[in-house]
Amino acid sequence: MTYDDVAIPIEIRERYLKRRQQDLESLRTTLKNRTLTEFARIGHQIKGNAASFGYKDLEQIAVRMETAEANQDFVLAEQQVAAFEKWLLTVTRGNP
Repeated sequence: MTYDDVAIPIEIRERYLKRRQQDLESLRTTLKNRTLTEFARIGHQIKGNAASFGYKDLEQIAVRMETAEANQDFVLAEQQVAAFEKWLLTVTRGNP
């Protein structure tokens, strides 16, 4: 987990993580519906802002989300949901 000493107030970081939890729920719903449309949107959004918060590892997950949607690869999509969930649990437990 990297944070690269990005100076972001804790309240803003907490809001960011709460939005990522909502994104995770959207991705789970998308998978249940056997479509990957949300993977492109959410992956693109996270890819664009994760590094700003110092979350380069999340940025890589987001890149793979976009790849999963582009290739309609449900296995990769499921793997990225699991990786995203693990990342969220690790970050929120660690109180970044």
